[in-house]
Amino acid sequence: MALKYKYATKQEIPAEHQSLYVERDGAWLLDADGVVDKSKHEEFRANNIALANQLKRFEGIDPDAVRQLAEDKRKLEEAQQLKAGEVDKVIEARLKTARAEWDKQHGVVVAERDALTGRLTAIQIDQAVVNEATKRGLRPTAIPDITARAE
Repeated sequence: MALKYKYATKQEIPAEHQSLYVERDGAWLLDADGVVDKSKHEEFRANNIALANQLKRFEGIDPDAVRQLAEDKRKLEEAQQLKAGEVDKVIEARLKTARAEWDKQHGVVVAERDALTGRLTAIQIDQAVVNEATKRGLRPTAIPDITARAE
């Protein structure tokens, strides 16, 4: 007899197998490493099949070659514009590309700065609370409690 992965109640589990199951999220699941519910497995499999079908659309296309072709096209268009005397358009296009790259990098730096500022503020608050509480006789075992309350 094969083991079932999931039971709704403890009473459904055969007595000789009850030690193999644990309660999680209101159900009794087989306590084994690497085992997942069949529905999650089927969902994962369906997603993989859909992705494989999408990849078939691009079969035989080299991404590096496409990037190179796009770059060559941009350079040819730029050369045509320069010959036509449209220097302003060329400069504007280059600035637009550079600005987009800068904005992307700037966004990452700002997000990292904000996260670090938040962590620094929390650390400073925790240190101030612990210092004040220590002056007033705080027990070392109470430090986690006082910092949690301060937050």
